[in-house]
Amino acid sequence: MSYEEGYRQAEERARELQNVYNKVLSTINDCIEAYPGLTRNQKTMYEQMVRDYLNDVLPLANPDWSPNELKDYLLQEVTNYLSNHGISC
Repeated sequence: MSYEEGYRQAEERARELQNVYNKVLSTINDCIEAYPGLTRNQKTMYEQMVRDYLNDVLPLANPDWSPNELKDYLLQEVTNYLSNHGISC
C-alpha cells in the first residue's frame, strides 16, 4: 500500500467515525430535547455530558467495526449512561 493510499483510507475512516459520532450525538440530543420536565440548563448539561462521554468511549471501540456496528455500540453505551442519570432514551 502506498503512502497516498494509506492516507486516503485513514481520511475515509476518520470521516466515517465523524459521521457516526454526529448521528449518535444528534439522536441522543433529540431525545434529551424532547425529555419532559428538564429545564434548558439541564438539557444543556446532559448534552455536554453526552459529548464528553462519547469522547471517552469512542477510543475504546473496536477499530474493525463497521459504521453501523459502531453506531449501535455508541448508542447503547450512551443510552445506558443516561439511564444511570435518570434519563430514558
